Amino acid sequence: MKTKTIFFLCLLLGFGVAQLSAQKGRTTHETAVWTGYYMPIISNGVIIDYLTGTVTTYILTHYDKSGGEWVNYHSKGQATSTDLVDDNGVVLKTGTGEEFTVKENDFKQDGSLFMEFHFNLIGNKGSHYLGIMSMNTQTFEMSVVKIIIN
Repeated sequence: MKTKTIFFLCLLLGFGVAQLSAQKGRTTHETAVWTGYYMPIISNGVIIDYLTGTVTTYILTHYDKSGGEWVNYHSKGQATSTDLVDDNGVVLKTGTGEEFTVKENDFKQDGSLFMEFHFNLIGNKGSHYLGIMSMNTQTFEMSVVKIIIN
């Protein structure tokens, strides 16, 4: 009888600890290399530069007890100012070839249609783009929230 009581007590304590940890939610960590990185630099509605490159992205996905989630993407890598070409092969913006160090943090809240990008792009020829952009995750339309161009 004593053994069963101790076993049952341990089982109940185990359930209690599991419930406490479930209330805190959980976070998953993933890493991915993205060779298709791109960032249009937009000022007053005009694309003034277009960067493409490769970044390593560290993805944090947090799940809360109610089933909601938020995702943070932390990206670091390199990008180059390249030509922006439309679907017909017409060059819309000529790239300069300048190499940039990419540091970007992206945020997506559960239930939101929008993802926000905070970026710091430092070029090897003196260009520096610092800003925040928003993207509609259904239409992929991007808009500038704030940008500083040096």
